[in-house]
Parts: sequence; structure tokens; C-alpha cells
Amino acid sequence: MTRWILNSEEIRVLENLGLSSIQAKVYLALAQIGRAKVREIYKNAGVARQDVYRALEKLHEIGLIEKLVCSPNEYVPTPFSDGLTLLVERKRIEFEEIRKKAEKMKDSVFIPNISEEEVLSQHIIATCEKEVLISKTRRAFETATQSIEYVCNWHAFVHGSIELLEETKRALRRGAKGRTIVERPKNSLIIPKSIQKLIQDHSVEVRMVDSIPFISLGIIDKKLIIFASLPQRNAQGVIYWSKNRGFVELANNYFETIWNKADLLDKQVVKPKAEA
Repeated sequence: MTRWILNSEEIRVLENLGLSSIQAKVYLALAQIGRAKVREIYKNAGVARQDVYRALEKLHEIGLIEKLVCSPNEYVPTPFSDGLTLLVERKRIEFEEIRKKAEKMKDSVFIPNISEEEVLSQHIIATCEKEVLISKTRRAFETATQSIEYVCNWHAFVHGSIELLEETKRALRRGAKGRTIVERPKNSLIIPKSIQKLIQDHSVEVRMVDSIPFISLGIIDKKLIIFASLPQRNAQGVIYWSKNRGFVELANNYFETIWNKADLLDKQVVKPKAEA
């Protein structure tokens, strides 16, 4: 008898759809065999015989398999595509129920009204989840009316400018000025055309230094600081936020010190890179 090999990725998909690891293995094994007794199933699923019985019971209850009444009993899977559709629909219903309960919690659970502004003015807040980082940075740029200042390496400058291009344009239209200090790249100054156009704006000034500390610093309207140590490759970065007057003053002084020593970027030598 052929011994089927179960795909670990397929098992994970079925687990994400609500099956246990054992149920997923039993279901895949039976789906590959087509029709089988318990003996054949547990040998191909690679799980204990008593666990197969329990898994088959649950899979039959869900509607993923059918039991042939004979001696000994045999089992057949429902069409595999139908089974997957069933699991996805069950997951959708489950998620919808969770969403409804979460909506109710907004009104039923009392949460003290803690002002983020108040917390920022007194403390440093650390954030590491990427989507939260992007969302918070976008909000900060959307509030800028006077200035957006940054110290970062060339890669962060290009990547950040692309990610926050529209928010930066709107800030400039509101009258904000942009000043950025970047670490001089080892290779040529190649950036996307959209970013080259942005730095040609008279409200934007870019200066360069040979090296910067392992830190990326942003200052919005000289009131909010955003800073991060530059992570090693593949490491999780952490960004810190604060409106504490002492930290903001230190950041402003740090920026001005480097700014006064930096070389003005010759915007004419920046080479445009075609965008996809």
C-alpha cells in the first residue's frame, strides 16, 4: 500500500481554518486515500489509532467526511473543495461573531480616558509593531504645520520618503518646512523620480554627513520627537515617541549641532530612478 506524505503547509492551513493538528492530518490522509478503514488512515496520518477515532468522529460531525456502514466501518471524504469551502465559511461566521462582540465591548467596557497627549508630554512611549509604527508616523506628519526634521541613513531617507510621500506633500502645502540630514551613501545618489521632485521643493532642504550614530531621529514642529536605534538586519525595530520638554530640547540641540556641520546636498547630482 502506498504511504502518502502529508504537506506541513497544508496542515497549517487546515489548522488556521479551525481543525486541530490531528484532525488536519487525519483529514488530509483520508482525502489522499479516498476511501479507507481506520487502520489505513492512522498509518498514513502518522497519529495514534485512538486519536484517529476521535478525529474521525469530529470530522464526521463537521461534515468533512462520511461514514460507510459496514464491518469494519470505512470512511470517505466529502469532495475536498467542498470541504475547504465549508471550513472557510465556518471561520467567516466565527470571525463575524467575534467582530460583533468586539463592537459591543466598545460601549459595555469602561476604559479610563487616558490622554495620549498627556502621556507623551511626560513619558517616552515605545512601539514595535510595524503597522502601528506606520499609522502613528502618518498621524504625526498629518499634524505638522511648521517643520518636519529628520536624521537618518540614505536607505531610511528614500524608503521613508516613499512611504510618507503624500503626507509630506500635504504638510508642505500647510506651510511646514522640511529639513533632513542623511548619511552620505557609499553608492551613487539614486532615488525614485517622485522623491527627486519632492526634494526640489524650495521648502525642503537636505544636508549630508559622512556618518551618523546608529539612530534615526524625527522632530515634528519642534514638539514631538520620534527616534529609533537602527536595527541589525532582520531584527525587529523599536520606535520611541515623546513630547517631554527635556527630551525635545535635547533632540532639537542634537539636530542643530549636526545640521550646522553638514554639507548641503547638491540636488542637481541626485540621479532619478525609474519607478515601476
